Order: sequence, then structure tokens, then C-alpha cells
Amino acid sequence: MRLCIALLVVCVLSCSNDKKQEIKINKRLVSFNDNFAMEIDSLLLLDSSFRKGVYSNEFYEKTDSIIYRPNEIYISYLAIVNACAYYTGNFLCNGDTLKLQLIDTGDIACASQRCDRVTFTIKNPDNKKYIIRK
Repeated sequence: MRLCIALLVVCVLSCSNDKKQEIKINKRLVSFNDNFAMEIDSLLLLDSSFRKGVYSNEFYEKTDSIIYRPNEIYISYLAIVNACAYYTGNFLCNGDTLKLQLIDTGDIACASQRCDRVTFTIKNPDNKKYIIRK
């Protein structure tokens, strides 16, 4: 009987843990901003090359920026995101590559999308040039 009660308690406690995993942000991330830029309907009315650039995994020279400043890198680009979500930024560093990450921190998701201006400022004490992926 005690074994059954103990198993029931363990099961209830393990199943009731709804907390999201704690996000470990890279220490070199100075700032992150995510600002609404436009609705998807507005994006669809724009030039097709512009739309392709926004939807691409590559940076698009007309809308995106990578600026190397002394001891930091400023990165700004347009991203298609879930319209109901809230995001925080992070990045992974693997050798000469920085992989930017948008992490959904909210509990709400929906079928609609929006276009946001996403900006990262990253410490770069060695003033190294990186391959940057979004």
C-alpha cells in the first residue's frame, strides 16, 4: 500500500511540472530587441524579391544589417514570427559561426504570422569576423 501511495505521489509531482526549461542566454549577448514591423498581408503586397529576402534564411542586403563595431557586432533583420508569441534572443557560437536564435517565451501560439524587426548586439572583444546565420 505504501508503495502505491509513493508511486502516485511521484507521478503527480512529475506530471504537474509545467514550468518551461530555463533559458541560458549567452553571456556575450549585450541586447536583443523584437519590434513589430508589418502584418503578413502588407508584406505580400511588396515586391517579390523583397518577400523572398524576408523569408530567406540568408541575410537580405536591402533590409538586413550586420555592422562590426569596435568590440561588438550589431545585427538587424526582418523575421517572420508567430503573431501571438513573445520572443527572446540568443545565439550559439561554434568556431567562426554565430547561429542566431529566436526563442518563444510565451505560452500562446496561433496560426497567424507577422514580420518583426529583430536586433542583436553581441560582444566581440577580439573584433573577429564571423559567419552569421539566422
